[in-house]
Amino acid sequence: MRALTTALMLGCAGAGVRDAIGESRDVTGGPEADRYVYVARRPMAAVALAEARGLGDDDVRRVVDHLADALDACVRDQARRGTPASGAARVVADVDDGGLIGSPRVTVSPGPGAQAGALLCVVAPLRMSSFLPRSGDAGATRGLALEATWGGT
Repeated sequence: MRALTTALMLGCAGAGVRDAIGESRDVTGGPEADRYVYVARRPMAAVALAEARGLGDDDVRRVVDHLADALDACVRDQARRGTPASGAARVVADVDDGGLIGSPRVTVSPGPGAQAGALLCVVAPLRMSSFLPRSGDAGATRGLALEATWGGT
């Protein structure tokens, strides 16, 4: 399974821009359900929630949907400017008790523009997102792991 996911992510790092991802909005079942908690697909991007710890389902889905929308818009904007990019990234971040996202740990696929695209179109919108503050006693670390792909091959 991990090899398939890696191959899929690296395969998305090709040159050029086109609608590489189908027109569905969200996936909560099917083949992705074995690997991801939630997947938000957009025409030029997809964001998959691999794991969430200590965060409410609705809150996490709201942030994943927002990130998918922002990523799709960013990729389209880059294409309009003549600097289309494609790539894939895995982002792992802790969420503090107040709901703010800490410094993420990011792994980016190789390829021209992939690092810039990850920072501009994935990390920046994620860092501007927030979760509900922790309610009750402080407990286990809160956080999430996401995988994102954008552009096309």
